[in-house]
This record gives sequence, C-alpha cells and structure tokens, in this order.
Amino acid sequence: MPSSCAWQAQAASRSDDPPTTGPRPDPKEHMLVRRPPSHQAAWLLLKDADNLTAEEQAFLDSLWNQCPKIRSSAETAQQFTEIVRERRVERLEDWILRTHQADMPRELRVFADGLQQDFAAVKAALSLEWSNGQVEGQVNRLRLIKRQMYGRGGFELLRRRVLEHRLVSAILSVGSQDNRKTQYCTR
Repeated sequence: MPSSCAWQAQAASRSDDPPTTGPRPDPKEHMLVRRPPSHQAAWLLLKDADNLTAEEQAFLDSLWNQCPKIRSSAETAQQFTEIVRERRVERLEDWILRTHQADMPRELRVFADGLQQDFAAVKAALSLEWSNGQVEGQVNRLRLIKRQMYGRGGFELLRRRVLEHRLVSAILSVGSQDNRKTQYCTR
C-alpha cells in the first residue's frame, strides 16, 4: 500500500527532526478543549454565563478568541431571549435596529426582518397574557390521530377516537382528584 508507506516515511522524518530550542509554550494556552456538536454549541451561545461549566466556558473562550464576531452575535441573541423571557416589548425595536449593524451576521438580520414584518403579532405575543398554545396543541393532537388512521374508517371513527381520548382523560383526572387507584382501559 503506497499510502501507508508514505505515512510511515512522514512519521520517520518527523521523529528525525532536531528538537526545537527556545521557550516552551504555555500549556494553558494550548489546552485542548472538547468541541461539542454544533447543536450543543448553539445552545451554549444562548446559555447564561452563570450556568456554564468550566469546560463549556473554556470552549466558548476558545471560540470567541478565534472569532470575536461570534461573541457579539451571541450577546445579541442572549438579549433577544431576555426580551422574550421578561416580555420587554419596549426593547424589541432597538434590538431589531441593532441587528442591522454591519458586524452582525446575515442570519440575525434575516430573523429580525421576519420579526419586523409581523411586528404587530410579535408585540401582541409579548404584551398580552393570552396564548394560542392550547389550540395549537389540540390541532397537533388531532393531526397525529388522523395520520395514525390514514386510509382507515371515516369521520365516525375519527370522532370516536377523539372523544374517547377526552373521556378517558376526564375519568383519569377525576380519579386522581379522588385519590383512587383505579385503572381504566382505553379500548
């Protein structure tokens, strides 16, 4: 195999190199940091600095040293999560304007443009206590049931499955309120 011979030749030439002279590098400077998968790294950028482990902080410091733009982008993203968590509508317009600065990545600008296009809905979501989460959850559950039944039965079977689920849920909630240890069969 020529490739393994080439590898052995390179390894032999490296071992024959004379040792370098001069000051040794600081081991802390070249500390190896375990690189998390990209989806975990994205979550680390949004995580509060007080809740980071030493390994996570070391990774972020290494990342920020290599690319300072990531630090400003992460801070901007954290500011947005703070606006949403604390429901601070008055700070949203300033945040959108900040994302259009030249040093911000394109993805943040596109996200902010989407918020700006539907600003009334975003403002209502942050300022009003009502939510359509329950409705969306029921629609999702109904779609799941329909997908499971694809090609079988019709509306009557769908109606029975939806109502049966509601009936069993109601019975179980009454049973748990009465501290009864009764099992109910769903079929």
